[in-house]
Amino acid sequence: MKRKFMAALLAAFFALTFFAGCSKSSGSSTRVRNETADGNGDYTYAMETTEAIAEMYNGDIDMDYSMEGDGGSVDLSNSGTKADVAKEMLVYRCNITIDTLDFEGAVSTLKQKVKEYRGLIEYESQSDGAGYSGQYVVDEEDKDYTYSATIRIPSEYYDSFTTSAEGLGILRNKNSSVDNVTTVYGTLKSELEIYEADYARYLEKYEETEDDAIALSIEKELRSLALTIANIKTQMSTIEGDVAYSYITISIHKVCEEEIVAEPTPEPKDDSFSARFKKTAKESWGSFLGFVQGLILFLVRSWWVLLIIGIIVFVIVFSIKRANKKRRIRNERYVAEREERERQRRALIEAEKQKKVEGETKAQDNKPKEEASDPDKV
Repeated sequence: MKRKFMAALLAAFFALTFFAGCSKSSGSSTRVRNETADGNGDYTYAMETTEAIAEMYNGDIDMDYSMEGDGGSVDLSNSGTKADVAKEMLVYRCNITIDTLDFEGAVSTLKQKVKEYRGLIEYESQSDGAGYSGQYVVDEEDKDYTYSATIRIPSEYYDSFTTSAEGLGILRNKNSSVDNVTTVYGTLKSELEIYEADYARYLEKYEETEDDAIALSIEKELRSLALTIANIKTQMSTIEGDVAYSYITISIHKVCEEEIVAEPTPEPKDDSFSARFKKTAKESWGSFLGFVQGLILFLVRSWWVLLIIGIIVFVIVFSIKRANKKRRIRNERYVAEREERERQRRALIEAEKQKKVEGETKAQDNKPKEEASDPDKV
């Protein structure tokens, strides 16, 4: 009786874990804006992304997934979910950039088309360009309106919706891609069958065992398997939602008439030397004028920077010249002092020599007188 009661608890735990995993996938914290028009033409937005998708495709679209292989077909249908893909599970994504003169009309038309094609706006953002400059723009013609949105459209209406969205204005850019997730989904399906079989086998052992230690070990395995099964089903549910509802990202930019440039009529190409010479000379002259204009604008724009740099250079040059002048004067003074000392030394030497010569001369003059006064020598 106790084993049956614990088995029932584990089965309930498994069911709660599965639904919690599904609710985690469908009840995402990302708020989306699913539009429904009221009588005044205003729109109200309230729905969770995958929760809205699950509600929409669970009731309207049948799912039958299968893969064709060399060994035959593999049935990938899941009794608990639905989607509209016959053989391959494809996730469509598209990025569209539109320029328009009527910004409000284009945004309003886009939202109306989303409602007509039974889609929903998963994310949207609108700006008048004031955030880029950090200042509030008062003049309406100076505002740079942009609108971007990530839209989920039923995959069966993907081509029709993208074609109609291109007519909102001037198409500037369009990128599209397709992801084939059939193999991934098939792998998850196979893993789910394996884990569910393991869960049933462990549950049967749990009901049959009488050993409390073994029962406790089996309980841990059952909880782990229940969490793994819930995680796989959550991934499968996410893939099914991506397959059922394609991703379309649209950016709308408001432009003025001056920004819309018509495509020029192609002119016949002339490859003669004279034509290439004229073209090269024109491009060279244009490059020179562009350089001169850029230089003048740079000087006008950066005059205060150049003034500061000039003052700094002047101070540096003046300081260097002043230091050199002081060094030169100091060197000249040192040289003059050294020459003066050398001159004085030479003067002393000359004076000593002169004094010595005078002494010798005086001695020579006194010698005859001594000889004359000596009678013996006479």
